[in-house]
Amino acid sequence: MAYQIEIIKQSQKIFYYLLEHHELREEKAPELHKAYIEQDEVQTLVKSQADAADSHVEAYGGVIYLIPGQENNFLGYSKD
Repeated sequence: MAYQIEIIKQSQKIFYYLLEHHELREEKAPELHKAYIEQDEVQTLVKSQADAADSHVEAYGGVIYLIPGQENNFLGYSKD
């Protein structure tokens, strides 16, 4: 599937925002939040990037979260 460069850039901005802040709230970054919620292609690409990073993205109560996989010691928590 081919994506427009602007869609790719938008999805990368959202994913990097999630890496830095772990969550995306509408009041903190309204343009990014709107792009994720309203554009299926953006949402698909963000979720694909999260999958490559052994994580997933979920929206709960209007907040979008980056959730590391259980075995993800880089983005998640380690018992060590």
